[in-house]
Amino acid sequence: MIRAEREGFRIVRALGLPLTPLRLELIGWLPVSLSVAVARKILNTEFAKITMAGHANAAPEEMKQLADEFRALIERTSVPTPAIDELR
Repeated sequence: MIRAEREGFRIVRALGLPLTPLRLELIGWLPVSLSVAVARKILNTEFAKITMAGHANAAPEEMKQLADEFRALIERTSVPTPAIDELR
């Protein structure tokens, strides 16, 4: 997931779009091991279960639409996306 997230950031930059909020830029600078640790801590909270997993599980069509729209953005670049491809 962390590698896919970073690939997504590279896609956004390759399209000349800003990463907002700024903390997303900072996440990209963290070592992968630290990003994994932070993600585990965040994703293991009740807040994440409700706001992230709960929503994703309740809205599969929306998740597919978002993935399809991001795939279209990926295709506008030459950035490789092996982690995104694997997750998809």
